[in-house]
Amino acid sequence: MFIRLLVCIGLLTLLCIGIVGCGEEAPVSVSEEVVVGEGAKLVKTVPANGEDASEFQPVVLHFDKEPRSVTVNGTAARVEGKRAVWCFPNPTELGDQLFHIKWTNPDGSPNIGAFIRLTVHTPQFSEPSITLASVLDGDADVDPEPLYLDGIRFEFDESVIDLKSKLLTEDGEDLGWEVVSDERTLIFRLGANGELLENGRRYTIQIVVAEPWIYGEFACECMDCSWYKDTEIAVGFVTADE
Repeated sequence: MFIRLLVCIGLLTLLCIGIVGCGEEAPVSVSEEVVVGEGAKLVKTVPANGEDASEFQPVVLHFDKEPRSVTVNGTAARVEGKRAVWCFPNPTELGDQLFHIKWTNPDGSPNIGAFIRLTVHTPQFSEPSITLASVLDGDADVDPEPLYLDGIRFEFDESVIDLKSKLLTEDGEDLGWEVVSDERTLIFRLGANGELLENGRRYTIQIVVAEPWIYGEFACECMDCSWYKDTEIAVGFVTADE
């Protein structure tokens, strides 16, 4: 029995060092009944080891085989095929933390598990705001030529994704400009199918964006997202006369 216990402790130490380089603060208890075999293996976590995580963000665990059950720090995760989704307890401790992931293999045997370290924080829920723009609401005498070359660019105070933003005529006709979102930037480009702007006409840029996390898979697994609304901003401008 003593030899089996030493083997288990040795395996746990190697696993811990291989994944996160655990320090002395990691509270680990080893059972004599731990089995390490050809069971399911944890291949990826989202967020990944060492990353930041919102206290309302789901932790998604990816396995190479479907586990029967999964726990993180002793609380159950929801298993969905080869993935498991776990939510931080409410309330949860903030800051740098070590998380012990355990699972039951497909054959029913327990797995010694793995460790990841995450820095947990409270998210700041706020609507994205424009910090810089090549066209402002109310602008007049706008020269269309630079817009064809450089596009109509908007910078935001946080990362955004586009949700069918459009460049419209004053009658609401979509001019078919391409819209590209890249981190904190939203760019309208003429593209191959977009219509040119006419001189001396009023146009409206209809911006519809959202924070990327809200549309991520399992985004609302750990919180009620019914309160969330997409951000809509209208920017009207008039092109210069000929």
